[in-house]
Amino acid sequence: LAACTLVCRAWKPIATSYLFNHIGYSFSYCLEHTPKPVPGERWSHFDSDDDEAWVPYKTLADFRAFLAANPSTAGYIRSLFLEGFPVDEDEERQFLVNPELFKSVLDMLPGLQTLELVNVACNYDRACPAVERPLESLSILYSHEDDYRCECYTQAHTVFLLKYFRTIGTLHLETLPKSKSKRLAKNFDGLSHLRVHTLKLDGDCPEPPEQVL
Repeated sequence: LAACTLVCRAWKPIATSYLFNHIGYSFSYCLEHTPKPVPGERWSHFDSDDDEAWVPYKTLADFRAFLAANPSTAGYIRSLFLEGFPVDEDEERQFLVNPELFKSVLDMLPGLQTLELVNVACNYDRACPAVERPLESLSILYSHEDDYRCECYTQAHTVFLLKYFRTIGTLHLETLPKSKSKRLAKNFDGLSHLRVHTLKLDGDCPEPPEQVL
């Protein structure tokens, strides 16, 4: 973009707006047990219990750092596909993200209209204020791929994510098992602020966009 701007300065904002209008970002919850990738690559080959998989060698915090370093670019993002890769359901940090981190990412995307979350869940011990601006569409789904389907996710994790929003045009949810934990079950409280126009249950997980960070 910088090189092309030498030819025409007006080209940069137009191209940036187009390139970052709809982006996707995949992240690992924790890199402690993830092997480093080949130099120049952002995905690592991960072996677990005789299963082979590829997981991103980057975290949600890395995405937040990108947004913080490029606030003007963040303002162009209208649609975000966010996919988490849990690799161990025995440790919460391997399948739950910090609530403050998740909320801060949302706050740094002022133009966001569509949000697709796949395998994304927050630590339910700490809640954050809801985002005031409305979303046209929100999807909270969980991958059906055996390598990444984390059985620890329940309806309560979905409900906890909903607490971050106030107004949603179309809400797409995947039916999950009910929570067996009384502490998790309490998360169903406190959704009186949420307003949803259209509700869609189940269905296939969305495909990531071509523009992936």
